Amino acid sequence: MATYNEQLQQIVTKYIEVGEDWPATSRQIAAWGVRERLWQPHPSSVVSQCAEALSNARRDEHIVDPQGRTVRAKHAARIKQEVLWADIRTA
Repeated sequence: MATYNEQLQQIVTKYIEVGEDWPATSRQIAAWGVRERLWQPHPSSVVSQCAEALSNARRDEHIVDPQGRTVRAKHAARIKQEVLWADIRTA
């Protein structure tokens, strides 16, 4: 059984063999590999990527408090083994 890296190398080899543009960027090869269904993200990876993006977006959300200061609207709190997010206005 091929390692993950060997599988990725095989995608590049197939990309070249079928006559796609070469040299190519990693994005070009990745787009082709996904289109050809040679590579698919693991569902947990997709969820992890989305969760990270959501966390980053929440950190960037700001409001102006009654004293005119800019403060973060969303805050995280570690409760046991989980990190829960809440809005400072309603928490």
